[in-house]
Amino acid sequence: MRVFIAIVSISSLFLFCKEEKISDEYPKEITDFASFRTDRLPFFLGKDMRPEWDRKNWSDARSLEEFSLRDQASSSFGSKDLDGKISVVSFFFTGCQGICPLLTSKLKIVQSATLDQNDVVILSFSVAPDADTPELLSLYAKKQNIHYKRWKLVTGDKGKIYTLARRSLNADAYSAQNAPAAERLSSKDFLHSENVYLLDEKRRIRGVYSGRMDASMQELVRDIGVLRKEILESKKDTEKGRTISINAMEYGNE
Repeated sequence: MRVFIAIVSISSLFLFCKEEKISDEYPKEITDFASFRTDRLPFFLGKDMRPEWDRKNWSDARSLEEFSLRDQASSSFGSKDLDGKISVVSFFFTGCQGICPLLTSKLKIVQSATLDQNDVVILSFSVAPDADTPELLSLYAKKQNIHYKRWKLVTGDKGKIYTLARRSLNADAYSAQNAPAAERLSSKDFLHSENVYLLDEKRRIRGVYSGRMDASMQELVRDIGVLRKEILESKKDTEKGRTISINAMEYGNE
């Protein structure tokens, strides 16, 4: 699992892109080059997003909170549209000339690999929603050959997007809590990382990847397959459990 951090500063007064060192917020397990296991994906726990593989109860796993925004077609798009889907989540803005064009180009690897996979959604949140109207997102999507069927660009309430990014995904790469007092950002400022997040059918985080490298996106595509297999096996186990329960009830009524 590959995570390198590049940051884009969005302030209330100006927009600019720049690179930054790896954030101290992430534990070594996330920033390390190699995953511990290849047969299944981890869940992420706690404020520091600790990856864990072996537990029975994942009720406290980090997940994407509920939201309702608008996509590049001006249609409503929210968290409910991700339920039951495998999601690939990132942050960007159309006016960014730094990491965003590279991130978009790398995500096209995922788009190409999943065009015929209806259980996959690529979702990019604009971190400059005041400027990025649905109309502007639509123009950007056409310019970048983004397929609406597979890839949604969403905009809306800035406060909601920033809160979601920080609270659900730790996507603010330059933490106001860790910053020196003289450099500390306000809640209106946002520095989005180059991270790309893989979410399962319950919107739980299952992978964090660098949006800078082809290899990371290829790994993400492979992990989509791993996650899909896990979801199918879970459904089979659930159906098997229901069948056993029904048979037990019928036997008890005889």
